[in-house]
Formats: sequence, structure tokens, C-alpha cells
Amino acid sequence: MICLAWEARRRQHYLDHFVRGQPNLNWQNPEVAVAMYEEIRFWLDAGVGGLRLDAITTLSHDPELRDNPACELDPNDPEYNAKARNPFYWQRMIFSRDQPRTLEVLGELRALVDQYSERYLIGEVLDVDMIAVSSKYTRTGKHLHNCYTFELMQQRFDASVLRRAIELTEESLGTGWTSWAMSNHDNIRVVSRFGSSEHLAGADRALAKVLLAALLTIRGGACVYQGEELGLTEAEIDGFETYSVLVNPNRNVSRLRDNADSREIAGVFPDRRVSSNHQVLASSCFLFLF
Repeated sequence: MICLAWEARRRQHYLDHFVRGQPNLNWQNPEVAVAMYEEIRFWLDAGVGGLRLDAITTLSHDPELRDNPACELDPNDPEYNAKARNPFYWQRMIFSRDQPRTLEVLGELRALVDQYSERYLIGEVLDVDMIAVSSKYTRTGKHLHNCYTFELMQQRFDASVLRRAIELTEESLGTGWTSWAMSNHDNIRVVSRFGSSEHLAGADRALAKVLLAALLTIRGGACVYQGEELGLTEAEIDGFETYSVLVNPNRNVSRLRDNADSREIAGVFPDRRVSSNHQVLASSCFLFLF
């Protein structure tokens, strides 16, 4: 399934991966690539230390615009019911993720960035075999410096899951580099997510410490999501369901600012108080951490 939206003023369709009104750039067009590299050069000249490349596996698409083939969902998958309701999971995204042109662009981008001293490229890798693709994007030294993935953002978690992720990464990474993350703005906070499992429930503070210890000691970089250092759980917001404009509740709850000082949630729900458990954890953070 390739997502095409209609633009009535131009009387043309355009490709969009995520949101209508946000067309994909056509990196197959050399003029587009040149224009984008000029934008990047502007920021490098301004002194930025590097670039974080969001959803980098979606950078380019199949030039023939072929449909992704359908796939069968596994009824034994713990997330089967959620996936069965979302067409996103009904396809094998072989024509809309990790295309050959993406690796070419990353090589061109790395050549540009290497013209400057001490600059860094990190890419977000998802919707693919994340470990294998991260290795491909980093191990040659000619593309990205680093990738981070959603490998540890699954619903199920135990020692065997962590061990398997580390083993697979070490087998394929070679001289490449990866960064690990357990939470971000697209997922339920890790203490709530893993703490919902029976064998990890009932000791949020201890769980938060163990998870941080694991995150910070695995070989690779570490991405600590805002509030993760405090052991924040998922926020509870009364009346959230009335905001139908927010399509994905989990994603947007996780994007709320955890700022106990302002006592308001900036920008999204200005009339809503910060979750009480967040205030407690923020005020006791020194006791919690030490």
C-alpha cells in the first residue's frame, strides 16, 4: 500500500508516509538533493554539532511506486488485536522502507558532513529489521555515525529479550555503532510499559533503576527520554479522550511536558494539571537517584 493524497489545486497526487499535507521529498530528483544539501550546509556553517535524522528508513521510496505486498498477522502475537485494527501492519513494507536510494543519500550526506570537524549523524531506524539495518547504515564508516532503534520498546520484556537483542546486535554490528532507547514520545513510558507485566509489577522505583542501569551499561550509546531519569510513569490525564484531534493517544500523552514547576502541560492542555505522580517523583528526584 503506497499512500497517495490528492492535491486539488495542482490536480496531482502526492506521496505521504505519515500525515496528509506532509508530502515526501523526491530524493530521486537530483535538484531536490542539491537543494537539501544546501540547507544542511547552511546549518553546518552556523555551527550545529550534527543532525538527528527522523525515521530515516522512510527517506526514499520505490521509484516505480509499487504496492507493498500484504502480510498475514500472527494470531499468537500479544499485540495481534491492536495490529488487526491498523492497516499499517497489514503490509510488508519492502517498497516504502530502506530503499537503495536511502543508502546513497546517506553516503552523500556523510561526505558533506565530513568536510566539517567533529560533526555527527544519528538516524532513527524503525519499521524494518532494526538491528540489521542499523548495522548496514553504520558499519562502513561512510554513512551514519550512529543509529538508534525501537528494539527495546516492545511490550514484552525480560532478561531473555534483552539478551537476545544484545546478541543479535553484536553479531551484525561489526565496526558500526548503535544507541539504545527504552522510551520516547511514540511509546508508553518504559516503567509503565514493562511494569504492566506480572513478573515486573509492583516495584516501579526498583524497576526504573534496573532499566536505567541496563540502558547505560550495554555497549553503545544511550538515549534517556525526558523524565526517565526520575522513573516517571505514564501520565494520567482526565478528559483526554475528548481531544479527538489527537489521533494517537499513547503518542501524545507521552509527548506532554513533565514540568512540575509550571504545574501546567505546556502547549497541549494548558488547563490541565501535571499528573500528581509526576510531581512527587520530580520533587523527590535526589532521594530517588541517590
